[in-house]
Amino acid sequence: MYYCQLPDYPRSAKIVEWLHAGVDTRMMAMLKKKLKGKHPEYFDDWPKAVKDVDSEKKYLELQEVVRIFIREKHDEKLRLPVQFDDVYWYRITQGLEKG
Repeated sequence: MYYCQLPDYPRSAKIVEWLHAGVDTRMMAMLKKKLKGKHPEYFDDWPKAVKDVDSEKKYLELQEVVRIFIREKHDEKLRLPVQFDDVYWYRITQGLEKG
């Protein structure tokens, strides 16, 4: 959807706004490290691993934290949750970002 712009560009551009971020356990740790001081309300009951995201409420909170992170830490080059996992999976696996 995002990279291939399927079924066509106008529809793809609209749909990607609705897509969520793919997040792994290391990304969750990185988000907590970067945002806990400024947004402690999200991290009182923060799951330690993806397997601990066991409710729709926790899942939606995780997606909201991704959106906050993007708004606060990035310029317009990274603006969609669907872009987050591509950028941060690479950064974390290459040791450029600590989870």
